[in-house]
Amino acid sequence: MKLIDNWTKAWKFTSVQTALIIAVVSALYAAWPAFMSTVSPFWYSVGMIVLSLTVVVMRLIQQNIEQQ
Repeated sequence: MKLIDNWTKAWKFTSVQTALIIAVVSALYAAWPAFMSTVSPFWYSVGMIVLSLTVVVMRLIQQNIEQQ
């Protein structure tokens, strides 16, 4: 396994940011019972699918982080 050349700037990648959003939402859903009661499992699953597919799409798009 070889890391990308600019791995230290990976936090600027849209795909990495989206993956972090997925992790935070998943943690909130598991840790906060009030959140669980407001969002049905179906809509939670739909949201996670959409966010996960967004990560895939973002990984396919060229991201010029040097200009940010």
